[in-house]
Amino acid sequence: MSAPTTAFEDSGGTTWTTLAEEATFLAALDAYSAHVTVTQVGTSVNGLPLRLVTVADGTPARWALVVAQQHGAEVSGREAALQFARDLADEPDLGGTGWLFLPTMNPDGFGFGTGGSRENANGVNINRDHIPLSQPETRVIAQVIRDYAPVLVVDAHEGQNIAADYATSGTYNPNTHPGIRDLADELEDVAWDAILGTGRTVERYQGGNIVGPEYLHTHAALRHAVAILLETRRSPGNDSAPPPARRVMLHMAALTAIRDWHVANTAAVDAAAAASRAAVSTTAPFVMATGTAAEPWPEIAPRPLGYNLTSGQQAAIATHRSLFDIDTSLEGSAHRALLDQAAGPLLPYLLDSTSSLAVVSATRYNGETPAPLPPIGVAKSWRINVGSGSVTPLAVKLGTDAGTVTVWP
Repeated sequence: MSAPTTAFEDSGGTTWTTLAEEATFLAALDAYSAHVTVTQVGTSVNGLPLRLVTVADGTPARWALVVAQQHGAEVSGREAALQFARDLADEPDLGGTGWLFLPTMNPDGFGFGTGGSRENANGVNINRDHIPLSQPETRVIAQVIRDYAPVLVVDAHEGQNIAADYATSGTYNPNTHPGIRDLADELEDVAWDAILGTGRTVERYQGGNIVGPEYLHTHAALRHAVAILLETRRSPGNDSAPPPARRVMLHMAALTAIRDWHVANTAAVDAAAAASRAAVSTTAPFVMATGTAAEPWPEIAPRPLGYNLTSGQQAAIATHRSLFDIDTSLEGSAHRALLDQAAGPLLPYLLDSTSSLAVVSATRYNGETPAPLPPIGVAKSWRINVGSGSVTPLAVKLGTDAGTVTVWP
C-alpha cells in the first residue's frame, strides 16, 4: 500500500484540501500506518469534528505537538501538518518521541483568502483564548496539552502583517523558565536557518512583542514546553500571493528543521521541561505581562504563595481546574490554589484581580491563618412515646445557629 497524498499535493499545490478531503486523507493515513491513530477529540462551535493525529512508535517517552489553522483562512500550516504527519508515519524509528497533530483547529472559519474567517463561529479569535478557555476549540487544545504534556509545541499560522517571506516568534514571557526560553531562542535560529536555506527571507514576528499567555505558544511555554510560533506571509485578500505551494514548502522546511533539532537535543529539552516544572516554587515577583504590551510590565510583589477562592469562584473555574490540572484544597472556609504546582505559572493570570485575563478575582494568599468554618449546631436525638408505648424517632433539622432546632413528625 502506498502512502496517501493530500488533495493539495494531487493538485500540484494549486488547490487547498477541503474538509471532506481531509477526512478522507486522515482515514487513509490511519489505515496505512500502524504508527498513526486518528481520533476525534472534540467539536467546534458548529459541531464540526476536531481531530487529533498521533504518530508514535511504541510507547513514547515524550510528546511533541503541532497545532495549525487556529485562524480559519490560514491554511498553509494545515497542509504542512497533514503532509508532515504522513512523512513521519513512514519513519521506522521516531527516537522515543511521539508526535501529535491538531491540523484544523478552526473548521467553522475554514476558507481561502477572503473566503475564510480569522475568528471561530462565535466571532472569537481563539489564539487569544488560551487563558479564558471560553471556546470549545481552545478547550480541546488545553485538553491535549493536559493529557500528553508535550515538551515541544509548534503553532503554524499565516501572516498578512509581515514584510519577509516568513516570520517566527519564540517565547518571551518573563515568567517562562530560563531553560525553556533559551531553547526556544535556539529553536528560532534553527527555523531561520531553514528558511534562509530555501533562498527566502525571514524576520521576527512583530519584532518579538508577543508576551501574553492567551497566545498558544506563550501559554505552552508556561506549561513547560519549548514552543515556537511560525508564520508564512500571505497577501491580504489575495490567496495566490505568494503562491500556496511556496507557503507550504516554507512551513515544511521549518518543521523538518525543528524535528531534526529536537532529535539532536532531546535530552536538553527533556531536562528543561523537568526543570521548569520543578521551579514553580520560585519566590521571584510575578510579572503580569499580557498581550503584546511593552515593558515595563506590572509586577506582583511579593509573589503570593497562592490564592484563596470562595465556593462560587471554585465552581466558576471548574473547567480550568480540570484542563489546566489545577490542584486546590479546602483550608477553613477557602479553596486554596498554591502556585507551587505545575499549573502555578498560569494562576495569577487566571485568578488575580490585576490580570486583564482573570476569570475570577480571588484573594492572594501569603501564609495567613484560614478563617474557621461557621458553626453548624449540635445534633440531638429525639424520641417520643406514641399511643400504646411504642417509640418512634423524629426527623431533626439543624440550622447554622446551635440553638435553633426544627422538629417535624
